Amino acid sequence: SLRMRNPRVLIDTFNRTNLTFSVRYKQQAQTKWMEQILHYIQEEENGVRQFQTGIVYCFSQADTETLSDYLRQNGVAADYYHAGVTAKNRERVQFKWQEDQIKVVCATIAYGMGIDKPDVRYVVHATLAKSIEGYYQ
Repeated sequence: SLRMRNPRVLIDTFNRTNLTFSVRYKQQAQTKWMEQILHYIQEEENGVRQFQTGIVYCFSQADTETLSDYLRQNGVAADYYHAGVTAKNRERVQFKWQEDQIKVVCATIAYGMGIDKPDVRYVVHATLAKSIEGYYQ
């Protein structure tokens, strides 16, 4: 027991009214799902999303690298971030993303905690998160 006297209790919800969620069918072939993500990033809905800042979470380190290469080959300023990247390169990617030199970071769950970038407009999960907590983060 913490032996707190008259503790202040704050109760809140995980619901964020400023966020919208959508689920889309994912093609199984690698080139197809990468193409789906590219089209999503390039979509323009009333001039809102085209090439805006976002994060794409991938299951494996290899997928982050493959997807970021694919996006770059198709005109998207993208890079990858995962635990296998050196600290120096992770810092470089973070800096370039914060400075809008990179629009999309393809990452594993190693990226995301503590991000404070107000212009993130989408987060794509290329695969399901391992847990509800992982998805929420």
